[in-house]
Amino acid sequence: MIVETLYFIPDFLPALSNPGVLPFYIQVSDPKRYEQMVLERKDYTHPGQPGDRLLPHLDAYRFMAEYSIEACKKKGIKVFDNTNYKDTLTEISKFVESKWHS
Repeated sequence: MIVETLYFIPDFLPALSNPGVLPFYIQVSDPKRYEQMVLERKDYTHPGQPGDRLLPHLDAYRFMAEYSIEACKKKGIKVFDNTNYKDTLTEISKFVESKWHS
């Protein structure tokens, strides 16, 4: 199951405690990189939805992300910092593989 959301509160998804579920959270800590990724979203994840309309709200999004990160840490959910797509994909793949084989 993949959940793509602006904010993530683990308590909202009781299924996360099921043994077959491996939750993790992806964030972007660098504000300039985050802004760039928001603008790039139309090319990758949200065709036809330009990100420039979201730029005025980035401070609010960062606030919600920080809350989500703290909620994840309290539940022991791994947080990945996505400042480079390929590096993050590699890190997540290794994480999933390590949990799959344990």
